[in-house]
Amino acid sequence: MISGTAYAVHQLRMDDDWEEAVLWNAERKTLLVPETLGTLPSFRDDGDALGIHPAVEELPQELAEWDTDHILVGHGTNIHEGAKAALTAALGLN
Repeated sequence: MISGTAYAVHQLRMDDDWEEAVLWNAERKTLLVPETLGTLPSFRDDGDALGIHPAVEELPQELAEWDTDHILVGHGTNIHEGAKAALTAALGLN
């Protein structure tokens, strides 16, 4: 947990090219993914609300672990409705 918050830190990627952690707030079912996920057009396929960063070669399937109601992203607008469905679609799990 991050002191003074309800957020826990989880490692998402750790390699020579990219290091990223995500934050999870179980109380509010909020997932913060600063780089790998985004809502900008360059991240998304047509019609999708959420997408994967274009530089990511391997889909981060571990993000499906969280039953999220909210997804906060570093690239674009955050998602507060249909977050779990948007995440499932972005990961190709639908």
